[in-house]
Amino acid sequence: MAIPTKGLTQWVKRINKMEMPALATVIHELNALTENEITNADHLAKAILKDASITSQVLRVANSVQYNPTAVSISTISKAAVYIGFQEVKSICLSVSVIDSLLKKNNTQLLLESIARSFHAAVQAKNIVRHLPESKREEVFIAALLLHLGEMAFYGVGGAQVTQFEEKIKDPEETLHNVCLDVLGVGFKTITKELVKEWSIGDLITQCLNASSAGKAEVNAVLIADAISKNVHLGLESKTMQKLILSVAKMSGISEKEAREMIAQSADEASQVAQTYGAGSVCHLIPNSETIEVVEVEKNPSEYQLECMQIFISMIGHKVDVNRIFQTLIKAMNKGVLFSRCVIAMQDASHKHLEARYALGKKNLLQSFEMPIYKQSVVMDIFSWVYQHKVAKHLDLENEALRYVPLKRLLKEGDCWVCPILYMDKIIGVFYADMDGGTISQKQCLDGKMLITQAQQVLQNL
Repeated sequence: MAIPTKGLTQWVKRINKMEMPALATVIHELNALTENEITNADHLAKAILKDASITSQVLRVANSVQYNPTAVSISTISKAAVYIGFQEVKSICLSVSVIDSLLKKNNTQLLLESIARSFHAAVQAKNIVRHLPESKREEVFIAALLLHLGEMAFYGVGGAQVTQFEEKIKDPEETLHNVCLDVLGVGFKTITKELVKEWSIGDLITQCLNASSAGKAEVNAVLIADAISKNVHLGLESKTMQKLILSVAKMSGISEKEAREMIAQSADEASQVAQTYGAGSVCHLIPNSETIEVVEVEKNPSEYQLECMQIFISMIGHKVDVNRIFQTLIKAMNKGVLFSRCVIAMQDASHKHLEARYALGKKNLLQSFEMPIYKQSVVMDIFSWVYQHKVAKHLDLENEALRYVPLKRLLKEGDCWVCPILYMDKIIGVFYADMDGGTISQKQCLDGKMLITQAQQVLQNL
């Protein structure tokens, strides 16, 4: 029978040397690079390229709308470092490496739930401090994502002790801290602090774990976001969430109504970010704007469209997060134009397929939407047609020939509408909508085009 691992020293040694040595090596190499004044993008690339899986995921994230809204093709780590920034690539690699290593070790429910909460908190935190410089926002994102690193590492590598922990934590009389001391011989927070110190991940996580650091904007954002990720299941009308909404409003300098909407939008965004980071297996555990009981005053479709246009007008001339633009657009399309199913899709790294980055109307639409693009002279599908002509296309009975096999798997019959999203006269993505087998009116196409034109105006001014 294996001797249980007990105490801080044993757990850190097990994580570093026995269970996750590759991760520790990658992190140490990345830190050594940033501390070396003569380092450059090529050195960073060589460190990351040692792991093909990590490399492909880093490139996937670098090509996401979060980092690359103009959809410039980034095919190498060196180009990513030059285009989106050295520190940003390091942060991406750090995040991807940790999540990838943990998911490869174990897929216990406790681990998946912990990772899901971490992605949710990370996106909430980054959006709360959207007024700060991008470098600070990235730091906040990483801190919130890895705030519970010790807990996630235990769930990933703890083996039989995880089962023992799971049984004991079910006892309503037991506290988390007491169970940790009983099963691990040390608390999760203490393990996190030591791993952060050994791996030189960053001071912000340590500051967040020390109560004396409260008051700093970045620390408060992480703590508030972490609380949101743990309590959002209670619903936005609960007393706990009401207090958190007030905190978000005060910290972000926005109204309570705007804070509620931002929290709901961040929940939707978290699933997209997790998918991009290679953690698609936790997406179903992240709440969305529907499941967290967003109570809205009923508006008619025209009011939704007007509200969207007013939001876009307020964005012009300001540095706005791209995710907010697309979330506002897709919500207006669903609630204002009344499209049953909506998708904003971008090309993948190979530029051969369209992948859903934002979706409304069907819970698994984000995972099921994948459409190949064919670059032939005579187009045989609606997406290739839109890419060739750079204008919107309404697929109805007269254009049935453009319904190719991949689209038939999503929509066997009925209309769909596809419109390009342009930036500097270049297609950076497409908007797809259908009525789940029904017909689309000419008015819907016109209203949809008007909203996309406004979104493009905001993009042009970024």
